[in-house]
Amino acid sequence: MLLIVLLVAALLIGVAIVVVLRAVPDYRTAFLVDASLPKNGSDFTAITSAVGSAAQNSADGDSLSLRRFGGTCGDRGNTSPVVDAGTKNAQKISTTARALTPSGKPTLESGVLAAIDDFSGYYPFRARKRNRIIVVTSHGFDACTTDQAALQRAIHTKAQRAKVKLDFRFVGYKVPQKEQRPLAQLAAVAKAPKPRLTTTPAELSTTLKQLTVPESPEAKHLTPPTAEPPQSKPVYAQVIVATGYAATITNTRNGEQCTRGANSAITGRPSERFCSMKLPNEGTVTLRATLSGTPFPVFNREPNRQPAWYGCQNGPGPTDTCTLDLANGHIVCLSSQDGREGSLRLNCEGYRASGLL
Repeated sequence: MLLIVLLVAALLIGVAIVVVLRAVPDYRTAFLVDASLPKNGSDFTAITSAVGSAAQNSADGDSLSLRRFGGTCGDRGNTSPVVDAGTKNAQKISTTARALTPSGKPTLESGVLAAIDDFSGYYPFRARKRNRIIVVTSHGFDACTTDQAALQRAIHTKAQRAKVKLDFRFVGYKVPQKEQRPLAQLAAVAKAPKPRLTTTPAELSTTLKQLTVPESPEAKHLTPPTAEPPQSKPVYAQVIVATGYAATITNTRNGEQCTRGANSAITGRPSERFCSMKLPNEGTVTLRATLSGTPFPVFNREPNRQPAWYGCQNGPGPTDTCTLDLANGHIVCLSSQDGREGSLRLNCEGYRASGLL
């Protein structure tokens, strides 16, 4: 009888270990957002929209969290967790970030120290491969201290004593010139690369999306679409593939094609959800989409594989083609008209709501 009890206990322990190991994510990312009162309310909207889009760009298995800072000096509430770490948090973070209300002064020190503390416990689980804190701020200093060097020492000490290796990234949005150097010094003491300083919503959104791709330890810098790019530089169309069907996208002007497999919008890596197509830098071009295959939610019937484009010059809706005016770079989205296909987390309506399209 004792032997049976021991065998059952060993089996239960083994099952528990397997469950725990499966629950440990490969990547954990904490978004730390500057929610202090900005001079321009639209600047804060750009930050929250970009963070929401970046969260949705993460892999489903990534553990994500959201923390805000900004408020009254000395108040414990000048930083607080908004969404606790966990997998499948992308939509929740996207929705919650856009609902944040800015207030008070930039309490950068409180925010960073608390974000480090969030990784100090054994649960929520730390990641196997990389634990990252992405600081998104419109300021380069803490308004509650005059000794920025002391702030930097406090953060350096806290990071050194952390029970896990933390990978910091600092992203600035419209940071004043005089505050850029303190932000760079803070990044240096946290052993992070130089801050990525952005000035437009598109540039900010592109930068954050690059940082959420786990395969790249360091984001590769891509120049996002600008209002008037130099004519000597190539123009790119970034096509978001948000359909469960296999998609072939053809540039009818030069015959270049980009293909993504069925269900890549759901199960693929973030890089498999996009097509980047080099275009001529004058005139117009037409992209043509062909859908094939059968996505997961479609069974035992012939589906309607009608492409639907968003963000094109010829307007949103069900059509095979997307016309682009090449005076600007473009981000467009390809979906499908078949409503029975099922609900995709990465759908074109979501990108339109975020202001990306």
